Amino acid sequence: MTDRTEPLFPGIPPADPDAPKAPLASAWPEWFTAGKTTPATHKDNVRRGLHPFGIRLHRNASLRCKTCRHAKRHRWGGTYWKCATLPVQTKGPGTDLRLKWRACQRWEGGA
Repeated sequence: MTDRTEPLFPGIPPADPDAPKAPLASAWPEWFTAGKTTPATHKDNVRRGLHPFGIRLHRNASLRCKTCRHAKRHRWGGTYWKCATLPVQTKGPGTDLRLKWRACQRWEGGA
């Protein structure tokens, strides 16, 4: 093994090992994650008195997502319910709909 005396990248000073580290950027670009929710976000929204997807709740507390016409069933190696009013649909748990959830403002009958 030979000893390198010249810098690996000429013209670029070596990094200072004692310098503070910058926080790591997200692995996904912002446009990819915008508008998406996660199960942790769902819990935060419920604590704030919102529908798990962050939408205001319907005035009628007895209505559920199960009776909404926007609840759509998808089959991707299993059966998953999604809300058709969401701008982004993923195959992950962040956009999964629970039929027992209290209905949001976008609720429309006819399921």
